[in-house]
Amino acid sequence: MIDPDPCSSVFPAKGSRLWFDINAFEYYNAYIMRTTVVLPDELIAALHALAVRRGQRGYSKVMEEAVSTYLRDQKKRQRDLKAILEMEGSWSAEEADEVRKNLQEARKNWPT
Repeated sequence: MIDPDPCSSVFPAKGSRLWFDINAFEYYNAYIMRTTVVLPDELIAALHALAVRRGQRGYSKVMEEAVSTYLRDQKKRQRDLKAILEMEGSWSAEEADEVRKNLQEARKNWPT
């Protein structure tokens, strides 16, 4: 938030519409960063189309959701991989052979 000089008569009164607008602008700019992302034309067209279907004027919100989802999924993949690697050696050789055999059988019957 902007901390006005109490001696200044230029700064709008606290609680006024102008005071609110200025502080909202400062808050927005403090937490949102604009950046340039270079994408192929096909992806830009798809982003625009999705934004239009949602009734949004630009595709920034779609991009924000896409990046958030990607980062969340990457974090989950890392957790899952860590959990899998921590299980290494937890099965006996016989259990591992049984699971391998069951997987091979399931793959033979897997729909294509």
